[in-house]
Amino acid sequence: MAGRGKGLKLSQRLEDYIEAVLVQVRQHGVARVRDIAAATNVSKSSVTAALKQLAQKGLIEHAPYEFVTLTERGREVAKRILRKHNLLTSFLFNVLGIDRDLAEKNACRIEHVIDSKVLERLNLLASYTQQCPLGANEWLERFSAYVKQQESGMSTSKDEQAEPAGAGAGDKQITLEQMKPGQSGKVKKIKADGLTRQRLMDMGLTPGADFFVERVAPLGDPVEIKVRDYHLSLRKAEASCIIVEPMEQ
Repeated sequence: MAGRGKGLKLSQRLEDYIEAVLVQVRQHGVARVRDIAAATNVSKSSVTAALKQLAQKGLIEHAPYEFVTLTERGREVAKRILRKHNLLTSFLFNVLGIDRDLAEKNACRIEHVIDSKVLERLNLLASYTQQCPLGANEWLERFSAYVKQQESGMSTSKDEQAEPAGAGAGDKQITLEQMKPGQSGKVKKIKADGLTRQRLMDMGLTPGADFFVERVAPLGDPVEIKVRDYHLSLRKAEASCIIVEPMEQ
């Protein structure tokens, strides 16, 4: 992950602030001090002080009573931090089976200290569990059963398997491309490799994420959706790579 912002040292709190700026811009088109304060659960005066430090480092531009904007360097740094957050949340939720809220909270803490090599290895493991043809689903189900057994303190036989979350709904899985305006669903799997897969995950389309289809253009291109409070526009080819589970209407 080379880049001009890679060697920049920021405190964990400053990383939280610049990440919050990027999220606000993606969600609302602009970032305001009051919205950043609400998102980070701190006072506006604390946000203003932090923004001053970020501006001194050349990562944002901000004047009193004006919107906060990211510089090119700041956007690079913020995107790298947000990518860490999304990858960690996905790993904790989809591979380890951690509750989503708890996964989000822990991702917020881990993202500041995890080494890039370790993060990429976790990402490869998560990708492997999605694509491995050698029974990856089976061992994930067995792991889920083992966790439940250990947490409950109950003894189960070797072949006994607890049904994983979402089991039994496989026949309902379709691609996002097939969804219609007004429908909601949950992302189940990204069937794409390389840059396409990474771009979709960076936008928040990680397994387990809820979404709402806002509009589908004529001929199905683009597909406009709302996910994690972002408004996204996807090409038809991208939407066809996303396996989803529709929610009951």
